[in-house]
Amino acid sequence: QTIREYALEKLRQSGDLDQLRELHAGYYTQGSEEIMGQLYADNTVVILRLLEKDRDNFRAALSWSLESPERVGSGIMIAFRIFWFWYRFGHFHEGRDWCERLLQASSKMGQHPLRGMIFNTAAFMAMWEGDLKIAVDYAYQSLDIMRVNEQPEGLSMSMMTTGIVLLNRGEDDQARPLLEGAVQLSREPEALWPNGTGMIHLANVALGQGDID
Repeated sequence: QTIREYALEKLRQSGDLDQLRELHAGYYTQGSEEIMGQLYADNTVVILRLLEKDRDNFRAALSWSLESPERVGSGIMIAFRIFWFWYRFGHFHEGRDWCERLLQASSKMGQHPLRGMIFNTAAFMAMWEGDLKIAVDYAYQSLDIMRVNEQPEGLSMSMMTTGIVLLNRGEDDQARPLLEGAVQLSREPEALWPNGTGMIHLANVALGQGDID
């Protein structure tokens, strides 16, 4: 028996385990929000390494979120905020597995923005595993939900994702208006990453269409 197993058994016996797991999950849900803002900054490499060290803690928080419908929202937020970490470290299968489980657990959310967020994240994970048919289906489902909710930030995100997936499928004509729309909705000065990402992919579309001017 490991020290960790012994400690967990003692916590179960004391009746404190559930409360501590909730506090732990809350801490890492909040922590994922703080981390997200730094993942696309100058210290990205440092933040990614910290995430790798905390990988088991995020796994525990995600597992906790899947145990009850009332908790699944926190798991969606974590997955949405750290999916770039899964990408950069090549954890494609793990990230996709969490997304699929969160999609299943959130099936009764209907058109809630959180449902759109996890479809968006799952689209990227499927694309990075080369499953473009599933990726485009997820991307369009995210887009449909965000259009219903009329939230500019969420809509821009889903338009960007759908455009990127379509671009990877070689469907440049369909990708272009979505990417242009995403950039148009992300004109705020602080939205440097979505603007930059959109412009890079629009450049790829133009290149593929022979529009080099």
